[in-house]
Amino acid sequence: MTSELGISLLRTQGPDLELLTKIALELITLELLVLVERQAFSQLPEGKYWNPSKELIESTKSVHKTNVMGEREMVVLNNLLHCKPGISAHNLETMLMWWQNKPASYLEDLTKPQREKLHMEAKKKIPQMKCAISQHRKVLKEKVEQKLKNKHQKKEKPEVRHINMCLKASREVFSYANLEEILARNDSANEFPAPTLVYKKPEDIDQATVEKKRELKLKLEKARKGRQAAKAKDPSSLVGQRFLHQCNEPGEPAQ
Repeated sequence: MTSELGISLLRTQGPDLELLTKIALELITLELLVLVERQAFSQLPEGKYWNPSKELIESTKSVHKTNVMGEREMVVLNNLLHCKPGISAHNLETMLMWWQNKPASYLEDLTKPQREKLHMEAKKKIPQMKCAISQHRKVLKEKVEQKLKNKHQKKEKPEVRHINMCLKASREVFSYANLEEILARNDSANEFPAPTLVYKKPEDIDQATVEKKRELKLKLEKARKGRQAAKAKDPSSLVGQRFLHQCNEPGEPAQ
């Protein structure tokens, strides 16, 4: 702890500060211990991989210690999908394995007899591989069909529930009253005349509009005259206001 922070933690200025420093360090280390235990729980005692078997060690010998290779593979998959959007999952996996395993360089390093022997073994396994691929496709197709079927059933459930509710309501109505009486009442309700709508002529509408405008104009003029009369009774209210006077020239009619 040669940093300034470490030196400041070790620098004591009193018993209280020393006690608080110890408590802080204990809390920090405890949190770090909890994090480490969570991350490495399977490798610690009583963990899943604390005492692995020989088979597990042998099968995981080729496993990478970091996820760098996995991230590279995801980058390659992303680039392949951008370059060939219509590529199938099988071809995508084949190209990825070919790029990662580099079988071409492996075959070139073999001798001619070894290469021919390997080719013959691969040809013999072609029918088995085709059968496995077709079986895998069949399983995937069944899963997709089952998923679509479940989705369709979920969609039909509200419709079936609505139909059942309607049937239940109709049965309850039928149990309380006779259906013929209900239908007769519905038919008798149609005997009442419907309210008639009265349409006005355009001339009547215009006349009514003109009448309303005239009434509004009279109302405004009456209010204005009332305000003028109130001001005339109190001359002091006219102080400070401006007025427009219209004068007639000699020989002109009065305005």
